[in-house]
Amino acid sequence: MLAVFIQCSMHMVCCLGGGWGRRLDSPLLHAQARDVGRPEELVGLLNDFLTVGLHKCGRRAIGNDEKRPARFSPANGERAAQIRQTASGNVRPVVIQHRYAAPEFLAERFEDTCHGPSGRRRRSILWLAAMVLQIQPDPAAYFVQIRFLLWRLVVHSPTIAHKMKGVQSRLMKSSQEITVMRTALLSWYRQGGRTLPWRIRPEDRAAGLVANPYKVWLSEIMCQQTTTTAVIPYWRKFLFLWPDVQALAAAPRDDVLAAWAGLGYYARARNLHACARRICADYGGIFPKTEAELQKLPGIGPYTAAAMAAICNHEPANVVDGNVERVISRIFRVQTELPKARPELRRLAADLADPDFPGDYAQALMDVGALLCKPKTPNCPTCPWQEFCQAALNGDMSVYPKRAPKAKRSVRYGAVFYVVDEDRIWLRTRPEKGLLGGMLELPGTAWEEERLDESVYLAQAPCPGNWQKCEGMVRHVFTHFTLFLNVYKGQGSRADFDVSARLEKLDSYALPGLMHKAIRLARDL
Repeated sequence: MLAVFIQCSMHMVCCLGGGWGRRLDSPLLHAQARDVGRPEELVGLLNDFLTVGLHKCGRRAIGNDEKRPARFSPANGERAAQIRQTASGNVRPVVIQHRYAAPEFLAERFEDTCHGPSGRRRRSILWLAAMVLQIQPDPAAYFVQIRFLLWRLVVHSPTIAHKMKGVQSRLMKSSQEITVMRTALLSWYRQGGRTLPWRIRPEDRAAGLVANPYKVWLSEIMCQQTTTTAVIPYWRKFLFLWPDVQALAAAPRDDVLAAWAGLGYYARARNLHACARRICADYGGIFPKTEAELQKLPGIGPYTAAAMAAICNHEPANVVDGNVERVISRIFRVQTELPKARPELRRLAADLADPDFPGDYAQALMDVGALLCKPKTPNCPTCPWQEFCQAALNGDMSVYPKRAPKAKRSVRYGAVFYVVDEDRIWLRTRPEKGLLGGMLELPGTAWEEERLDESVYLAQAPCPGNWQKCEGMVRHVFTHFTLFLNVYKGQGSRADFDVSARLEKLDSYALPGLMHKAIRLARDL
Protein backbone atom coordinates (compact mmCIF):
# COMPACT_ATOMS: atom_id res chain seq x y z
CA MET A 1 0.00 0.00 0.00
CA LEU A 2 2.87 2.36 0.79
CA ALA A 3 4.43 1.67 -2.61
CA VAL A 4 1.14 2.44 -4.33
CA PHE A 5 0.85 5.68 -2.37
CA ILE A 6 4.31 6.85 -3.42
CA GLN A 7 3.67 5.89 -7.03
CA CYS A 8 0.39 7.79 -7.10
CA SER A 9 2.03 10.80 -5.47
CA MET A 10 4.76 11.03 -8.11
CA HIS A 11 2.29 10.50 -10.94
CA MET A 12 0.17 13.30 -9.55
CA VAL A 13 3.16 15.64 -9.36
CA CYS A 14 4.03 14.96 -12.97
CA CYS A 15 0.46 15.44 -14.13
CA LEU A 16 0.26 18.79 -12.32
CA GLY A 17 3.26 20.01 -14.26
CA GLY A 18 1.24 21.22 -17.20
CA GLY A 19 1.66 18.65 -19.97
CA TRP A 20 4.49 16.70 -18.37
CA GLY A 21 2.90 13.49 -19.39
CA ARG A 22 0.46 10.82 -18.53
CA ARG A 23 2.80 8.57 -16.61
CA LEU A 24 6.26 8.52 -15.05
CA ASP A 25 7.66 5.06 -15.62
CA SER A 26 10.79 5.40 -13.51
CA PRO A 27 12.85 2.81 -11.62
CA LEU A 28 12.43 5.11 -8.62
CA LEU A 29 8.81 4.00 -8.49
CA HIS A 30 9.69 0.32 -8.41
CA ALA A 31 13.01 -0.09 -6.60
CA GLN A 32 12.86 -0.47 -2.85
CA ALA A 33 15.34 0.66 -0.22
CA ARG A 34 16.60 -2.86 0.32
CA ASP A 35 17.48 -3.03 -3.41
CA VAL A 36 19.77 0.00 -3.17
CA GLY A 37 22.75 -0.61 -0.95
CA ARG A 38 24.43 2.82 -0.91
CA PRO A 39 22.96 6.34 -0.94
CA GLU A 40 25.00 7.29 -4.02
CA GLU A 41 23.22 4.60 -6.00
CA LEU A 42 19.98 6.46 -5.41
CA VAL A 43 21.30 9.43 -7.35
CA GLY A 44 20.66 7.56 -10.58
CA LEU A 45 17.07 6.96 -9.63
CA LEU A 46 16.65 10.59 -8.67
CA ASN A 47 18.25 11.63 -11.97
CA ASP A 48 15.62 9.66 -13.80
CA PHE A 49 12.83 11.20 -11.75
CA LEU A 50 14.04 14.78 -12.06
CA THR A 51 15.06 14.47 -15.70
CA VAL A 52 11.84 12.89 -16.84
CA GLY A 53 9.41 14.93 -14.78
CA LEU A 54 11.07 18.22 -14.00
CA HIS A 55 13.35 19.31 -16.86
CA LYS A 56 12.55 22.85 -17.95
CA CYS A 57 12.20 21.86 -21.60
CA GLY A 58 10.11 18.75 -21.02
CA ARG A 59 6.52 18.47 -22.16
CA ARG A 60 5.66 15.00 -20.93
CA ALA A 61 7.08 12.13 -18.92
CA ILE A 62 8.77 9.21 -20.60
CA GLY A 63 6.28 6.39 -20.94
CA ASN A 64 5.40 3.61 -23.28
CA ASP A 65 4.36 5.96 -26.07
CA GLU A 66 7.33 5.40 -28.37
CA LYS A 67 5.91 7.65 -31.09
CA ARG A 68 6.07 10.70 -28.84
CA PRO A 69 9.29 10.61 -26.80
CA ALA A 70 9.91 13.40 -24.33
CA ARG A 71 11.77 16.32 -25.91
CA PHE A 72 14.34 16.52 -23.13
CA SER A 73 16.24 13.48 -24.44
CA PRO A 74 19.91 14.30 -25.19
CA ALA A 75 19.85 11.71 -27.98
CA ASN A 76 16.83 12.53 -30.07
CA GLY A 77 16.53 9.03 -31.48
CA GLU A 78 16.49 7.20 -28.15
CA ARG A 79 13.34 5.26 -27.51
CA ALA A 80 11.42 5.42 -24.26
CA ALA A 81 12.07 1.76 -23.59
CA GLN A 82 15.78 2.44 -23.28
CA ILE A 83 15.15 4.60 -20.25
CA ARG A 84 14.19 1.49 -18.34
CA GLN A 85 17.34 -0.46 -19.20
CA THR A 86 19.89 -0.75 -16.42
CA ALA A 87 23.50 -1.78 -16.30
CA SER A 88 24.96 -4.34 -13.95
CA GLY A 89 25.86 -2.77 -10.59
CA ASN A 90 24.19 0.55 -11.41
CA VAL A 91 20.49 1.20 -11.20
CA ARG A 92 20.64 4.41 -13.25
CA PRO A 93 19.08 4.32 -16.72
CA VAL A 94 21.58 3.48 -19.48
CA VAL A 95 21.09 6.79 -21.30
CA ILE A 96 21.94 8.80 -18.20
CA GLN A 97 24.77 6.50 -17.12
CA HIS A 98 26.74 7.24 -20.25
CA ARG A 99 26.15 10.97 -20.46
CA TYR A 100 26.13 12.51 -16.99
CA ALA A 101 27.97 12.42 -13.70
CA ALA A 102 25.11 11.77 -11.35
CA PRO A 103 25.52 14.32 -8.51
CA GLU A 104 26.44 17.21 -10.79
CA PHE A 105 23.66 16.34 -13.19
CA LEU A 106 21.14 16.26 -10.38
CA ALA A 107 22.11 19.66 -9.06
CA GLU A 108 22.23 21.20 -12.55
CA ARG A 109 18.86 19.89 -13.64
CA PHE A 110 17.23 20.87 -10.35
CA GLU A 111 18.50 24.44 -10.61
CA ASP A 112 17.36 24.65 -14.25
CA THR A 113 13.93 23.51 -13.19
CA CYS A 114 13.54 26.20 -10.54
CA HIS A 115 14.23 29.09 -12.93
CA GLY A 116 12.80 30.35 -16.16
CA PRO A 117 9.29 31.41 -17.23
CA SER A 118 7.51 28.67 -15.27
CA GLY A 119 9.98 28.38 -12.45
CA ARG A 120 7.61 29.65 -9.82
CA ARG A 121 4.97 27.15 -10.80
CA ARG A 122 7.43 24.28 -10.81
CA ARG A 123 8.89 25.30 -7.46
CA SER A 124 5.38 25.06 -6.08
CA ILE A 125 4.95 21.63 -7.61
CA LEU A 126 8.25 20.44 -6.17
CA TRP A 127 7.12 21.73 -2.79
CA LEU A 128 3.91 19.78 -3.20
CA ALA A 129 5.92 16.67 -4.05
CA ALA A 130 8.00 17.07 -0.92
CA MET A 131 4.93 17.51 1.25
CA VAL A 132 3.16 14.53 -0.31
CA LEU A 133 6.20 12.38 0.41
CA GLN A 134 6.45 13.65 3.99
CA ILE A 135 5.29 10.40 5.56
CA GLN A 136 6.62 8.20 8.33
CA PRO A 137 6.81 4.58 7.12
CA ASP A 138 8.33 1.78 9.07
CA PRO A 139 12.11 1.66 8.55
CA ALA A 140 11.84 -0.60 5.52
CA ALA A 141 10.98 -0.04 1.87
CA TYR A 142 11.18 3.50 0.46
CA PHE A 143 12.43 5.18 3.62
CA VAL A 144 15.92 5.82 2.23
CA GLN A 145 14.51 7.00 -1.09
CA ILE A 146 12.14 9.53 0.47
CA ARG A 147 14.75 10.75 2.92
CA PHE A 148 17.36 11.21 0.19
CA LEU A 149 14.93 12.96 -2.13
CA LEU A 150 13.93 15.46 0.56
CA TRP A 151 17.59 16.04 1.40
CA ARG A 152 18.38 16.88 -2.22
CA LEU A 153 15.41 19.20 -2.47
CA VAL A 154 16.45 21.09 0.64
CA VAL A 155 20.13 21.30 -0.33
CA HIS A 156 19.54 22.61 -3.83
CA SER A 157 16.56 24.92 -3.40
CA PRO A 158 16.55 27.85 -0.98
CA THR A 159 12.91 28.39 -1.88
CA ILE A 160 12.00 24.99 -0.58
CA ALA A 161 14.53 25.00 2.25
CA HIS A 162 12.72 27.51 4.43
CA LYS A 163 9.40 25.75 3.88
CA MET A 164 10.91 22.38 4.67
CA LYS A 165 12.34 23.61 7.96
CA GLY A 166 12.23 20.73 10.42
CA VAL A 167 11.16 18.10 7.86
CA GLN A 168 14.60 16.64 7.12
CA SER A 169 15.44 16.40 10.82
CA ARG A 170 12.24 14.50 11.38
CA LEU A 171 13.04 12.03 8.65
CA MET A 172 16.76 11.76 9.33
CA LYS A 173 17.12 10.86 13.01
CA SER A 174 20.09 8.55 12.93
CA SER A 175 20.68 5.58 15.17
CA GLN A 176 23.60 7.48 16.73
CA GLU A 177 21.34 10.40 17.60
CA ILE A 178 18.76 8.08 19.10
CA THR A 179 21.39 6.38 21.23
CA VAL A 180 22.63 9.74 22.51
CA MET A 181 19.05 10.83 23.24
CA ARG A 182 18.36 7.69 25.26
CA THR A 183 21.58 8.04 27.23
CA ALA A 184 20.92 11.72 27.99
CA LEU A 185 17.34 11.00 29.10
CA LEU A 186 18.30 8.15 31.44
CA SER A 187 21.16 10.18 32.90
CA TRP A 188 18.77 13.04 33.65
CA TYR A 189 16.24 10.61 35.15
CA ARG A 190 18.76 9.26 37.64
CA GLN A 191 19.36 12.80 38.89
CA GLY A 192 16.10 14.67 38.33
CA GLY A 193 13.29 12.13 38.00
CA ARG A 194 10.39 12.10 40.42
CA THR A 195 10.33 9.93 43.54
CA LEU A 196 6.82 8.49 43.78
CA PRO A 197 5.53 6.01 46.38
CA TRP A 198 4.78 3.33 43.79
CA ARG A 199 7.96 3.82 41.76
CA ILE A 200 11.13 1.74 41.89
CA ARG A 201 13.97 4.03 40.91
CA PRO A 202 17.32 2.80 39.49
CA GLU A 203 19.01 3.02 42.90
CA ASP A 204 16.14 1.03 44.46
CA ARG A 205 16.48 -1.66 41.84
CA ALA A 206 20.21 -1.83 42.49
CA ALA A 207 19.32 -2.58 46.11
CA GLY A 208 17.20 -5.55 45.01
CA LEU A 209 13.72 -3.97 45.03
CA VAL A 210 11.27 -4.77 42.23
CA ALA A 211 8.11 -3.03 41.07
CA ASN A 212 4.83 -4.29 42.56
CA PRO A 213 2.32 -4.79 39.72
CA TYR A 214 -0.67 -4.09 41.97
CA LYS A 215 0.74 -0.77 43.17
CA VAL A 216 1.80 0.27 39.67
CA TRP A 217 -1.58 -0.70 38.20
CA LEU A 218 -3.45 1.21 40.90
CA SER A 219 -1.36 4.32 40.31
CA GLU A 220 -1.70 4.18 36.52
CA ILE A 221 -5.49 3.89 36.65
CA MET A 222 -5.78 6.72 39.17
CA CYS A 223 -3.41 9.02 37.29
CA GLN A 224 -5.55 8.93 34.17
CA GLN A 225 -7.19 12.38 33.88
CA THR A 226 -5.85 13.29 37.35
CA THR A 227 -2.68 14.94 38.60
CA THR A 228 -0.13 12.89 40.53
CA THR A 229 -0.39 15.23 43.52
CA ALA A 230 -4.13 14.60 43.80
CA VAL A 231 -3.70 10.85 43.35
CA ILE A 232 -1.18 10.08 46.10
CA PRO A 233 -3.63 10.39 49.07
CA TYR A 234 -6.20 8.20 47.30
CA TRP A 235 -3.53 5.66 46.38
CA ARG A 236 -2.43 5.41 50.01
CA LYS A 237 -6.04 5.08 51.16
CA PHE A 238 -6.72 2.22 48.73
CA LEU A 239 -3.59 0.39 49.84
CA PHE A 240 -4.63 0.79 53.48
CA LEU A 241 -8.13 -0.55 52.78
CA TRP A 242 -7.16 -3.21 50.23
CA PRO A 243 -3.42 -4.03 50.35
CA ASP A 244 -3.50 -6.47 47.42
CA VAL A 245 -5.59 -7.36 44.42
CA GLN A 246 -7.33 -10.22 46.24
CA ALA A 247 -8.57 -7.86 48.95
CA LEU A 248 -9.80 -5.36 46.35
CA ALA A 249 -11.63 -8.07 44.43
CA ALA A 250 -13.39 -9.23 47.61
CA ALA A 251 -14.54 -5.73 48.57
CA PRO A 252 -18.13 -4.60 47.89
CA ARG A 253 -18.22 -2.39 44.82
CA ASP A 254 -20.06 0.39 46.66
CA ASP A 255 -17.18 0.58 49.13
CA VAL A 256 -14.73 0.95 46.25
CA LEU A 257 -16.85 3.69 44.67
CA ALA A 258 -17.10 5.47 48.02
CA ALA A 259 -13.32 5.39 48.47
CA TRP A 260 -12.93 6.70 44.91
CA ALA A 261 -15.39 9.59 45.39
CA GLY A 262 -13.70 12.88 44.55
CA LEU A 263 -11.30 11.54 41.91
CA GLY A 264 -13.89 11.83 39.13
CA TYR A 265 -14.30 9.74 35.97
CA TYR A 266 -15.99 7.04 38.00
CA ALA A 267 -15.95 4.47 35.22
CA ARG A 268 -12.31 3.99 36.24
CA ALA A 269 -13.41 2.82 39.69
CA ARG A 270 -15.97 0.40 38.27
CA ASN A 271 -13.39 -1.01 35.88
CA LEU A 272 -10.80 -1.16 38.67
CA HIS A 273 -13.06 -3.41 40.73
CA ALA A 274 -14.05 -5.52 37.71
CA CYS A 275 -10.39 -5.92 36.71
CA ALA A 276 -9.40 -7.06 40.21
CA ARG A 277 -12.10 -9.72 40.15
CA ARG A 278 -11.06 -10.86 36.69
CA ILE A 279 -7.41 -11.19 37.73
CA CYS A 280 -8.37 -13.30 40.71
CA ALA A 281 -10.85 -15.44 38.77
CA ASP A 282 -8.87 -16.03 35.56
CA TYR A 283 -5.22 -15.50 36.55
CA GLY A 284 -5.09 -16.77 40.12
CA GLY A 285 -4.53 -13.30 41.54
CA ILE A 286 -1.36 -12.74 39.47
CA PHE A 287 -1.15 -9.96 36.91
CA PRO A 288 -0.44 -11.07 33.32
CA LYS A 289 3.16 -10.58 32.21
CA THR A 290 2.72 -9.33 28.65
CA GLU A 291 1.33 -6.14 27.17
CA ALA A 292 -1.05 -8.10 24.94
CA GLU A 293 -2.55 -10.05 27.86
CA LEU A 294 -2.87 -6.96 30.03
CA GLN A 295 -4.94 -5.22 27.36
CA LYS A 296 -7.59 -7.94 27.66
CA LEU A 297 -8.46 -6.79 31.19
CA PRO A 298 -11.25 -4.28 31.97
CA GLY A 299 -10.07 -0.67 32.13
CA ILE A 300 -6.55 -1.40 30.84
CA GLY A 301 -5.92 0.29 27.50
CA PRO A 302 -2.82 0.49 25.29
CA TYR A 303 -1.03 3.06 27.45
CA THR A 304 -1.60 1.34 30.80
CA ALA A 305 -0.73 -2.08 29.38
CA ALA A 306 2.49 -0.75 27.85
CA ALA A 307 3.45 1.07 31.05
CA MET A 308 2.89 -1.99 33.25
CA ALA A 309 4.71 -4.31 30.84
CA ALA A 310 7.71 -1.98 30.69
CA ILE A 311 7.88 -1.06 34.38
CA CYS A 312 6.96 -4.39 35.97
CA ASN A 313 8.13 -6.97 33.43
CA HIS A 314 10.97 -5.21 31.60
CA GLU A 315 9.17 -5.77 28.30
CA PRO A 316 10.16 -3.37 25.49
CA ALA A 317 7.03 -1.29 25.00
CA ASN A 318 6.02 2.00 23.44
CA VAL A 319 4.55 3.97 26.36
CA VAL A 320 2.69 7.06 25.12
CA ASP A 321 0.49 9.20 27.35
CA GLY A 322 -0.48 12.88 27.10
CA ASN A 323 2.89 14.03 28.46
CA VAL A 324 4.79 11.88 25.98
CA GLU A 325 2.64 13.12 23.09
CA ARG A 326 3.55 16.69 23.97
CA VAL A 327 7.27 15.90 24.16
CA ILE A 328 7.34 13.98 20.87
CA SER A 329 5.30 16.58 19.03
CA ARG A 330 7.86 19.23 20.02
CA ILE A 331 10.92 17.14 19.31
CA PHE A 332 9.76 16.60 15.73
CA ARG A 333 7.52 19.67 15.28
CA VAL A 334 4.63 17.50 14.17
CA GLN A 335 2.25 19.62 12.11
CA THR A 336 -0.76 17.31 12.26
CA GLU A 337 -3.36 18.35 14.81
CA LEU A 338 -4.47 16.20 17.68
CA PRO A 339 -6.27 13.83 17.84
CA LYS A 340 -5.40 12.89 14.22
CA ALA A 341 -1.69 13.12 15.05
CA ARG A 342 -1.76 10.27 17.57
CA PRO A 343 -0.78 7.45 15.18
CA GLU A 344 2.13 9.52 13.88
CA LEU A 345 3.23 10.42 17.40
CA ARG A 346 3.15 6.76 18.41
CA ARG A 347 5.33 5.82 15.44
CA LEU A 348 7.85 8.54 16.23
CA ALA A 349 7.88 7.59 19.92
CA ALA A 350 8.44 3.95 19.01
CA ASP A 351 11.62 4.85 17.11
CA LEU A 352 13.08 6.45 20.25
CA ALA A 353 11.92 3.91 22.85
CA ASP A 354 14.76 2.15 24.67
CA PRO A 355 14.58 -1.66 24.44
CA ASP A 356 17.30 -2.15 27.06
CA PHE A 357 15.82 -0.07 29.88
CA PRO A 358 12.11 0.16 28.95
CA GLY A 359 10.79 0.90 32.44
CA ASP A 360 13.25 3.65 33.31
CA TYR A 361 12.96 5.15 29.83
CA ALA A 362 9.14 5.27 29.97
CA GLN A 363 9.08 6.87 33.42
CA ALA A 364 11.86 9.29 32.48
CA LEU A 365 9.99 10.49 29.40
CA MET A 366 6.78 10.93 31.38
CA ASP A 367 8.72 12.94 33.97
CA VAL A 368 10.19 15.21 31.29
CA GLY A 369 6.65 15.96 30.14
CA ALA A 370 5.35 16.51 33.66
CA LEU A 371 8.26 18.51 35.07
CA LEU A 372 9.99 20.25 32.14
CA CYS A 373 8.07 20.09 28.87
CA LYS A 374 4.95 21.72 30.29
CA PRO A 375 2.09 22.88 28.07
CA LYS A 376 2.54 26.63 28.49
CA THR A 377 5.86 27.25 30.23
CA PRO A 378 8.39 24.60 29.16
CA ASN A 379 11.71 24.68 31.00
CA CYS A 380 13.89 24.01 27.96
CA PRO A 381 17.31 24.93 29.45
CA THR A 382 17.13 21.98 31.87
CA CYS A 383 15.69 19.50 29.37
CA PRO A 384 18.03 16.63 28.39
CA TRP A 385 16.60 16.71 24.86
CA GLN A 386 16.83 20.43 24.20
CA GLU A 387 19.52 20.13 21.53
CA PHE A 388 17.45 17.51 19.69
CA CYS A 389 14.15 19.43 19.91
CA GLN A 390 13.07 21.15 16.72
CA ALA A 391 10.49 23.27 18.54
CA ALA A 392 13.12 24.52 20.99
CA LEU A 393 15.47 25.38 18.13
CA ASN A 394 12.70 27.35 16.44
CA GLY A 395 11.40 28.94 19.65
CA ASP A 396 7.78 27.88 19.10
CA MET A 397 7.40 25.24 21.81
CA SER A 398 4.01 26.44 23.01
CA VAL A 399 2.54 25.88 19.54
CA TYR A 400 2.90 22.12 19.94
CA PRO A 401 1.12 19.83 20.07
CA LYS A 402 -1.22 21.40 17.56
CA ARG A 403 -4.86 20.78 18.33
CA ALA A 404 -8.01 20.96 16.29
CA PRO A 405 -10.35 23.76 17.44
CA LYS A 406 -12.46 22.58 20.34
CA ALA A 407 -16.16 22.31 19.81
CA LYS A 408 -18.15 24.66 21.98
CA ARG A 409 -19.16 22.88 25.19
CA SER A 410 -22.92 22.53 25.41
CA VAL A 411 -24.96 23.46 28.50
CA ARG A 412 -27.60 21.40 30.28
CA TYR A 413 -30.03 22.14 33.11
CA GLY A 414 -31.86 20.17 35.75
CA ALA A 415 -32.93 20.01 39.38
CA VAL A 416 -32.28 17.81 42.43
CA PHE A 417 -34.24 17.38 45.65
CA TYR A 418 -32.65 17.27 49.09
CA VAL A 419 -35.16 15.12 51.01
CA VAL A 420 -34.60 15.38 54.78
CA ASP A 421 -36.01 12.68 57.08
CA GLU A 422 -34.93 13.46 60.64
CA ASP A 423 -31.13 12.98 60.69
CA ARG A 424 -31.00 11.35 57.28
CA ILE A 425 -31.33 12.22 53.62
CA TRP A 426 -32.60 9.97 50.89
CA LEU A 427 -30.47 8.91 47.94
CA ARG A 428 -30.90 6.75 44.87
CA THR A 429 -28.52 4.84 42.62
CA ARG A 430 -27.79 6.01 39.10
CA PRO A 431 -28.03 3.52 36.20
CA GLU A 432 -25.02 1.25 35.77
CA LYS A 433 -24.22 2.51 32.28
CA GLY A 434 -23.65 6.12 31.43
CA LEU A 435 -22.33 9.17 33.23
CA LEU A 436 -21.62 8.59 36.95
CA GLY A 437 -22.86 5.04 36.48
CA GLY A 438 -23.54 3.12 39.68
CA MET A 439 -22.95 6.16 41.91
CA LEU A 440 -25.43 7.54 44.45
CA GLU A 441 -27.26 10.82 43.85
CA LEU A 442 -29.97 13.08 45.17
CA PRO A 443 -33.23 12.28 43.38
CA GLY A 444 -33.81 14.72 40.55
CA THR A 445 -34.91 15.45 37.01
CA ALA A 446 -33.35 14.60 33.68
CA TRP A 447 -30.65 16.96 32.39
CA GLU A 448 -32.09 18.95 29.51
CA GLU A 449 -30.52 21.35 27.03
CA GLU A 450 -33.16 24.00 27.81
CA ARG A 451 -33.87 25.55 31.20
CA LEU A 452 -37.41 24.70 32.28
CA ASP A 453 -39.84 26.61 34.46
CA GLU A 454 -39.79 25.97 38.20
CA SER A 455 -43.28 24.47 38.03
CA VAL A 456 -42.02 21.79 35.64
CA TYR A 457 -39.21 20.84 38.02
CA LEU A 458 -41.51 20.74 41.08
CA ALA A 459 -43.93 18.50 39.20
CA GLN A 460 -41.13 15.91 39.06
CA ALA A 461 -40.41 15.99 42.81
CA PRO A 462 -39.85 12.48 44.22
CA CYS A 463 -42.47 12.91 46.97
CA PRO A 464 -44.95 15.52 48.26
CA GLY A 465 -43.34 18.24 50.34
CA ASN A 466 -43.02 21.92 51.06
CA TRP A 467 -40.08 22.50 48.72
CA GLN A 468 -37.86 25.48 49.22
CA LYS A 469 -35.52 26.54 46.44
CA CYS A 470 -31.92 27.14 47.49
CA GLU A 471 -30.32 30.40 46.47
CA GLY A 472 -27.90 30.03 43.57
CA MET A 473 -27.24 27.03 41.35
CA VAL A 474 -24.75 24.18 41.26
CA ARG A 475 -22.38 24.43 38.31
CA HIS A 476 -20.39 21.35 37.30
CA VAL A 477 -18.20 20.89 34.23
CA PHE A 478 -18.12 17.50 32.53
CA THR A 479 -15.92 16.63 29.57
CA HIS A 480 -18.49 17.52 26.92
CA PHE A 481 -20.97 19.80 28.64
CA THR A 482 -21.53 22.11 31.59
CA LEU A 483 -24.38 21.28 33.96
CA PHE A 484 -26.44 23.74 36.04
CA LEU A 485 -28.68 22.33 38.77
CA ASN A 486 -31.38 23.98 40.88
CA VAL A 487 -31.51 22.50 44.38
CA TYR A 488 -34.79 22.14 46.30
CA LYS A 489 -34.91 21.26 49.99
CA GLY A 490 -37.84 19.82 51.92
CA GLN A 491 -39.09 17.30 54.48
CA GLY A 492 -40.36 13.99 53.24
CA SER A 493 -40.78 10.31 53.92
CA ARG A 494 -39.41 7.42 51.93
CA ALA A 495 -40.67 7.11 48.39
CA ASP A 496 -38.74 5.68 45.43
CA PHE A 497 -35.31 5.77 47.12
CA ASP A 498 -32.52 3.25 47.53
CA VAL A 499 -30.42 4.52 50.44
CA SER A 500 -31.09 6.32 53.68
CA ALA A 501 -27.83 8.17 54.36
CA ARG A 502 -26.88 9.51 57.77
CA LEU A 503 -25.86 13.15 57.52
CA GLU A 504 -22.79 12.75 59.73
CA LYS A 505 -21.45 9.90 57.57
CA LEU A 506 -21.98 11.22 54.07
CA ASP A 507 -18.28 10.81 53.25
CA SER A 508 -18.66 7.04 53.49
CA TYR A 509 -21.19 6.92 50.64
CA ALA A 510 -20.40 6.71 46.93
CA LEU A 511 -21.42 10.27 46.17
CA PRO A 512 -19.75 12.05 43.24
CA GLY A 513 -18.41 15.57 43.58
CA LEU A 514 -21.47 16.99 41.80
CA MET A 515 -23.78 15.69 44.53
CA HIS A 516 -21.50 16.91 47.30
CA LYS A 517 -21.84 20.40 45.81
CA ALA A 518 -25.63 20.12 45.81
CA ILE A 519 -25.69 18.82 49.40
CA ARG A 520 -23.47 21.67 50.60
CA LEU A 521 -25.77 24.21 48.94
CA ALA A 522 -28.82 22.66 50.61
CA ARG A 523 -27.22 22.49 54.05
CA ASP A 524 -26.15 26.13 53.83
CA LEU A 525 -29.76 27.20 53.35
